[in-house]
Amino acid sequence: MFRSIRVITLSLAFVLLWSSSALAAGTVGTGTPGSCTEAALDTALSGGGLVDFDCGGAAHTITLTSNKAISATTTIDGGGLITIDGDSTYRIFQVTLANDFTVQNITLQNGDGTGIGGGAIDMGTGILTVTNSTIQNNISTLAGGAIGASSGDVNITNSTFTGNSTTSSAGVLFVTGGTITINGSTFDQNSSGNGGGVLRIDNGTVNITDSIFTGNSTTGGNGVALQINSGTVTVQRSIFENNTLEDRPVIENGGTLILSRVAIVNNSGIGLSSSGTASLTNTTIGDNTSSANFGGGIYVFATGTVDIINGTITNNNPRGVTGGGNAVNIRNTVIAGNSFDCVGTITSLDGNVDGDGSCGLGQASDLSSTNPMLDALSTVPHDDVSGNTRVYQPQTGSPLIDSGVAVANPPTDQRGVSRPMDGDNNMTQIIDRGAFEVAPAIDITAPVLAEVSPVATPTTDTTPSYTFSSDEAGTITYGGDCSGATTAAVAGNNTISFNTLAANVYSNCTITVTDAAANASTPLAVTSFEVVDPNSSNGGNSGGGAGGSLTPPPNNNQNPQPVEHCGGYTDISANDPDCEAIEYAQSIGAMTGNDDGTFAPSESLQRDQIAKISLEAFGLFDDQADYCENTNPFPDITASDWSYQYVCRGKQLGMITGYKDGENAGLFVPANKVMIVEFWALILRNTTESLPLGESFSGWVTDAWYSGYAKFVADNNLYDGLSPSPTETVPRRDVAVFLYELHQMEVL
Repeated sequence: MFRSIRVITLSLAFVLLWSSSALAAGTVGTGTPGSCTEAALDTALSGGGLVDFDCGGAAHTITLTSNKAISATTTIDGGGLITIDGDSTYRIFQVTLANDFTVQNITLQNGDGTGIGGGAIDMGTGILTVTNSTIQNNISTLAGGAIGASSGDVNITNSTFTGNSTTSSAGVLFVTGGTITINGSTFDQNSSGNGGGVLRIDNGTVNITDSIFTGNSTTGGNGVALQINSGTVTVQRSIFENNTLEDRPVIENGGTLILSRVAIVNNSGIGLSSSGTASLTNTTIGDNTSSANFGGGIYVFATGTVDIINGTITNNNPRGVTGGGNAVNIRNTVIAGNSFDCVGTITSLDGNVDGDGSCGLGQASDLSSTNPMLDALSTVPHDDVSGNTRVYQPQTGSPLIDSGVAVANPPTDQRGVSRPMDGDNNMTQIIDRGAFEVAPAIDITAPVLAEVSPVATPTTDTTPSYTFSSDEAGTITYGGDCSGATTAAVAGNNTISFNTLAANVYSNCTITVTDAAANASTPLAVTSFEVVDPNSSNGGNSGGGAGGSLTPPPNNNQNPQPVEHCGGYTDISANDPDCEAIEYAQSIGAMTGNDDGTFAPSESLQRDQIAKISLEAFGLFDDQADYCENTNPFPDITASDWSYQYVCRGKQLGMITGYKDGENAGLFVPANKVMIVEFWALILRNTTESLPLGESFSGWVTDAWYSGYAKFVADNNLYDGLSPSPTETVPRRDVAVFLYELHQMEVL
């Protein structure tokens, strides 16, 4: 028993000792720059596994005197501080056989891959992963200035490749098979001598996302950025810009190419040439210039097929699209503003635009010889991911807006903005032509109404007509005692008929127009009018028998009966159903009329008015007192304002405050309208204890700050009408009724 324990103990000790030695062997350096040598790197690499660095807190470079062979699966993590330099003489890493190799958070530079390619890294058949790293200024005489890969997979993420070159092809990466995945990376100033300034793909599958190819070049061959001889390449949300070779393509496709939300702009050469199959969706090709007479935008060889959906091809010289003997199929695509828009075989699938009539458009929705009205090339952010793209945005009034055909439309535009949208603000969503979907203009301006012809008063017409003007079309809402069948307003004069009205004086009728952007006008108060009974008469029969005749009724228009007014207000009848409430509010000094003798029942309550009403309602204001003591309660309230003392008193009691944030922070803004929930809260917080939250009106949030007040109002039937909106304003009539109802409940 004891012997077994001893054996186990020795075994554990051996395991711990071995693990400690392995861990130490994988770390380059002992905490100082001087300890981080090439020899220390050789030792750390010998066992494979994770290799990291302990060279102190500053950036550090290790310059090589020989190639480094990787003969086991290895991960090298530079921690963002380490550079390994090939001294422009040595390939940095040679990975043998099927070993996987990862470099992350590191810079690899000045490697020389003379002879077999891959100046920084030459892979076998294993998986290469490059993450958060910079690979720069590496060279080779064969394919792959930075990386040579055969049939193994390659994963590149958030990395930068710059200044790499080869006298052969593929300034950065040569691919003969496997799956290549590139995400969020930049390829800048790389070059080749025979095509594929960045990538040469002879086979395999390549997926490129959210990456930038800029300033790359080749002195011969094709494909300044991508040379695709075979295989399948998918590029999404990426930019190809300022790459150079005057008469050669930026992307040369001999395989299968899929471009989605891609910008190919400002290049010297042809944007895209294809002898294979290519599909372009939400892609912009513009401002590319070639010295060849067939260059500029897109060139399709006789064996090639290119399908373009919602593309924008503009400002290319000398041509926009050159179709070969097979097919270029376009839908909802703009080809305009090029030196010559189209040459060769172009097939329209409808919804297209050309600028010079050369594309042979003939479908029902095509627009030939049409100016698309595009802005200059600009940089805009993606809507759904980080990063930017390059676009030509349609101008206001562009024929591209809301005019495309609804056939298999992409769900977003080049930026990731949802399609379709109502770009022309006519309340109908239709996809735009081109790569850019115009969003509806944000309308924050409410319609402005004015009375044109008041209702004649008195009138015997029980469905009287009324004419008002609106500067916008919209939906009519009736207020007060009036209603009507007409619900649509036009921009200009509108004549409406009110529904049948009984004989009475009507002083509370309002008209509101809400536009398509849900902006509601200030309610238009209909001038007070009286409806009289057309059958009323003070006369009777004269004489007897069949020969008698009726005495005609008096002419009310010539002899109008005096109208009794409520509280002395000229716009409120004594018969008004809310007269008692209005006179109550008047009696407690909370609400008095305007200087013209009107009450203005439909006028919304302002912040300065609520200050007076709340103080007078609770008897908290003395006309003889000076509550301000020669100081302004808010910067926008002065002694010359009628509400000066009321605002001072309200602030003194903590009943009113200024705005806490936004453009009005620190101000009172007396003329701002009061929301209904603000009014309820101001009155009820001075009359009740803490109120429980809960259900109140349909659609209202039950745990909002105002929910307790709204529940009290709903439970006690203090609001008469349809379910209100928390942000709607409060008419003066409703204020009077609310105060009166609280008085009836003996709360006031």
